[in-house]
Amino acid sequence: MSRPGAELATPFDAASARRFLGKIRLPDGAGGCWEWAGGSRSKGYGKVWFAGAMRWAHRVSYVLFVGPIEAGQDIHHTCHSTMCVNPWHLQSVTRSENVGEGNRWRNGNGSVS
Repeated sequence: MSRPGAELATPFDAASARRFLGKIRLPDGAGGCWEWAGGSRSKGYGKVWFAGAMRWAHRVSYVLFVGPIEAGQDIHHTCHSTMCVNPWHLQSVTRSENVGEGNRWRNGNGSVS
């Protein structure tokens, strides 16, 4: 599956956006993770058919709520939950920043934001 980036800035239909939103489980309280209830890949990332291609759910959420993803950027989960699509938990970062943060968190040297 390719990593969608700027190509998602192209127009998509409202039905696709509604279908995407219908696959999100919202938390009881404010600020929690929006759990992706659609399909997932083996590494625990949500996937969705959107705008004519299979996409990572967190990247689609970022584009819908925040804006286009610049070429070469990863979308980092500040909550460290790979199934989270809450746009306030997603941050556009470089690949090295994303990998470094993931390693720090897994090694216990970082904190969950």
